Amino acid sequence: MESRTIDESGTTQAQEVVRDIYEALAGGDFAAFLGRLANNVEWTVAAGLPQGGVYIGPEAVAGLFAGYADVWDDFQVVPAQIYGAQHTVLALGHYRGTHRVTRKSVVARFAHVWHIEDGKAVRFETINDSHTIVAAG
Repeated sequence: MESRTIDESGTTQAQEVVRDIYEALAGGDFAAFLGRLANNVEWTVAAGLPQGGVYIGPEAVAGLFAGYADVWDDFQVVPAQIYGAQHTVLALGHYRGTHRVTRKSVVARFAHVWHIEDGKAVRFETINDSHTIVAAG
């Protein structure tokens, strides 16, 4: 995993939750990641991607990530900056991975919008460079 610098001065509780989610993903602690999602989390993946759509609940999100593991080697979600205001958090960063079939490596920028309530993610949306991701496959 590559190193990243996140400014934590003036961090909101919502930002801490999001930071914990990214750290769980980076560390391979999928149970901790799913534990930070509300039972009815609404997870939106950008249209234009093969997995594009809305997923409801941690089980659906787990299925989505299992699909990523089937397609990508060393898939990483790397936040570079995390901004927060009360219950809403914006994370900017990039996805990184190698397509299992084509062996093309990809680095694609993202913006993630998180909505946090009671220490859990209730809504998530990714806006990303879908062209770069699709072109790798």
